[in-house]
Amino acid sequence: MNKRGQGGLSMDTIIIAVIAIIVLLLIVTFFTGGMANVFGKIRNVFSTGTAGTDIDLAKKSCESYCERAQGLATEGERKVSTYCTYEFKIDTDSSGKVDKADGDGCTKNRRDSNGNSVTAKSDCSVGVVYCDKSPIVISCPGVTCATV
Repeated sequence: MNKRGQGGLSMDTIIIAVIAIIVLLLIVTFFTGGMANVFGKIRNVFSTGTAGTDIDLAKKSCESYCERAQGLATEGERKVSTYCTYEFKIDTDSSGKVDKADGDGCTKNRRDSNGNSVTAKSDCSVGVVYCDKSPIVISCPGVTCATV
């Protein structure tokens, strides 16, 4: 039997086409901003959630944030660096849950849709701690955070 003229696609061609389509989809997703969404969801899976951050992990993170903040050019940049602004939700009693805030430590000033300053109490169930505050207290020479 003569097999000439049966120009079917080989398995190699099909595999290469599938890989090329996957790569093109990844590139399109990346350039349309979809990858940030994907990475954000992945990060949320592995982030603290309601379990809270272990104090030792928070201290290590603050040391790293401090090194980065010290490398910033101006004092203004250092004041808004991750070292000064990252909010840790700490589990100090190893209960597996985030500790509750004490007193007024849970209030935050925010802006409403009209630009008016309002005090929000929605975060009162969670104890928020910063790198330079107790119980973390990581000193970062050359970096002065604005008072919270």
